[in-house]
Amino acid sequence: MSSEPGQACASAATGNGFLMNQRKNLAGRKERRKKPRFKTRALVSVELGGEKFPLVDLSATGAFIRTASPSAVGKRMKLHLVGERVVEPIEVTAVVRRSEPGVGMGVEFTQFRESDQWRMELLAATLGVVRILIVDDDENLLRILRMAFEREEYEVETATNGVEGLQKALGLRPDLIILDLALPGMPGVEVCQRLRADSRMAQVPILILSATTDLTQMDAAHKLGAAMFAAKPFKPEKLLNYVRMLLER
Repeated sequence: MSSEPGQACASAATGNGFLMNQRKNLAGRKERRKKPRFKTRALVSVELGGEKFPLVDLSATGAFIRTASPSAVGKRMKLHLVGERVVEPIEVTAVVRRSEPGVGMGVEFTQFRESDQWRMELLAATLGVVRILIVDDDENLLRILRMAFEREEYEVETATNGVEGLQKALGLRPDLIILDLALPGMPGVEVCQRLRADSRMAQVPILILSATTDLTQMDAAHKLGAAMFAAKPFKPEKLLNYVRMLLER
């Protein structure tokens, strides 16, 4: 008889321990969901089974891998993250949480190799900083736009001629380019053409900001993949809205 209270206490303690573990697991899941996810814009890929697949988005705790033949939910795998923003490959063990045939799979990172976890967090943080390159020969305009965009916490680079703009675009790999058409050194249409000829820049949105009324140039830029046009003069707030729209695509 005397053992029953002890058994009851033990059962209660076990139950409490179970509930505490459940709460910890739920808290951990909520914390993982809070981690911001960033579009990788082809800057990061994953090596898996001898093949390389692009990442659609990435966070410090998971990613979505674009592949026509995704693995089944629950499958564990070892991944290597590579790309221009990755100094050396990041090795991580992951488990498939979502599988969409013909589209891709969402994976959760479960284990990192040694110091790779803080490198992953650093990579995710750098992807979270949006880089904008503005190419225009009006230096006063560049100052105004730099101030407007930096207030919104964008990282801004500028160039005052077409040649410099092309070099910076290829070297910095910005997330978005604002480009004038009437530029010294190299016209904006040619800059656009050369950028689109480089596979690394094929998907980077280009917003044409110009006072030109030359429909031939505008049509040529459109055919080369310019995503949007904004006429000068303009309101910075309106241009900011255009930029937000392009970055969310």
